[in-house]
Amino acid sequence: MHEKARPQLVLKKAIPYILIGCIFTSAQALFAKLLENNVSIPFLVFARCLINSVILTLWIVCSRSTVSFRTILRSRRKKLLLARGLFGTMGIYGFYIALKFISLSSAIVLMYSIPIFVPIVSRIWLKIKIFPKIYVGIVIAFLGIILILRPGTDVFNIGGFIAIFGAIMGAISTLCIRLLHYEEPKERILAYYFYIALMVSTMVLIFSEETIPTLNMQMIIYLLLVGISSTLFVFFLTLATKYAPSRLISPFLYASVVFSMIPDIYIFHKKPSIYFMLGALLIVIGTIYLVKSYPKNDLVYHDKKKK
Repeated sequence: MHEKARPQLVLKKAIPYILIGCIFTSAQALFAKLLENNVSIPFLVFARCLINSVILTLWIVCSRSTVSFRTILRSRRKKLLLARGLFGTMGIYGFYIALKFISLSSAIVLMYSIPIFVPIVSRIWLKIKIFPKIYVGIVIAFLGIILILRPGTDVFNIGGFIAIFGAIMGAISTLCIRLLHYEEPKERILAYYFYIALMVSTMVLIFSEETIPTLNMQMIIYLLLVGISSTLFVFFLTLATKYAPSRLISPFLYASVVFSMIPDIYIFHKKPSIYFMLGALLIVIGTIYLVKSYPKNDLVYHDKKKK
């Protein structure tokens, strides 16, 4: 076993990148919500993934990237890249399906409960020890989820649980990104993610019974904005994980909740309840406690030597 060099830690870059990403993920969620009565989930995800892939391809071909388009898929870490792509794609479906059933801000706060699941995934997958203090943060955050998903409300339905499923998929995907930064450039990480998502969403659309909708100009504009905003979110998220581990930047994803509450109130006329506010606060407190409870050298990547 030998230890790879850890990706650099530059919070002055990571935090602004993740906050910018939060603006774009809130925007893409808003436009997806506006489309929910006009297009099916399979078509929405396919359109988003198609736009993502086109933008990325144009960027790689036209820019002076360190990775050329000819070598973009060459890697020794293909299994990890495939895992990032597949779990990330499942997270997309989870989020958009949840938006059909629950409010914009509820879907985002549940979807971005990712930090709660990162230590659990790390324990199961990477065998990283969960320190006793970390359990306290997890319990506090789960109490917040229970408050938001309280029985008898419109959030306590399949949509809320699908959003949590998406968060678990997102936790696995985010951890993959951080591990990949030990060896892979951001262009290759993005390429695998977008191209795998496009292939999966194409197959889902083909085999689904949903018909392709007739698009008007407004729908086309919304779909383009979903694709462009989601591309920019993934780009800034990938940049952020280059400069800081997932456990440090993931709490800042909750800035998306603040951004999403604005259209919830003024466009969809849904004011957050006191239970939602308290639940979101507990999730944030639990997540911050998780961040502070982690040791500095919590994640060291090892590669197996060939015998």
